[in-house]
Amino acid sequence: MDVLEDNVKKLKASERYCTILFDEICLSSGITYNPVTDSVDGFVDTGMYKNQNVPDHVLVFMVRGKKKKFKQPVSYSFCQGATKHDELVIQKVHDTGLRVVATLSNQGSANVSDINSLRQETRALHIKNNTTYKNEFYEVPLENKQVLKLVYIYDVSQCIRNNLMTKDLMYDVDGIKKQAKWSHFVELYNVDSLTPDCKILPRLTDQHMKKLKK
Repeated sequence: MDVLEDNVKKLKASERYCTILFDEICLSSGITYNPVTDSVDGFVDTGMYKNQNVPDHVLVFMVRGKKKKFKQPVSYSFCQGATKHDELVIQKVHDTGLRVVATLSNQGSANVSDINSLRQETRALHIKNNTTYKNEFYEVPLENKQVLKLVYIYDVSQCIRNNLMTKDLMYDVDGIKKQAKWSHFVELYNVDSLTPDCKILPRLTDQHMKKLKK
């Protein structure tokens, strides 16, 4: 954070606006002995506390510029099960001089649950203060008693893929109703894979075609 703060000082005010991206990466659990530090590695470690549980995923936070193109991982923690996304990360990034305007994640159940929880807390505060609240943002209290208003964004490309796997997309083109199905993408992938050395969609893989687990 100190290095990030030094670099932020070189940015213009308009270049300091950013988003915070967060996502989870699955881990294969395991315990190992580290002879260099004479310690056992492989337990839950959030950076703030440790315990003897074995983690099954890593939660990673990254800052990305809105006007100026930059990106920088700022935090990661080894966790077990569903993890509440720590508002402390947002506070620390804000303290560097960056101006966080939104958070971005996929529609994983833990992510959606955390965003909904923050929205409910914000709604309750506005009801208490008899002020208007709109669902498209949530608020995070800062240490200086100010409140940071943030927009939450879900990963568009992944959301479209995940939703098409379970439901069809209905849309209009020049007044004509059309329908997009997941089977259309599967058919396209199968046809494109017939000539592996000359694919039109080389970045589309078998992994993208896998159905979601129930």
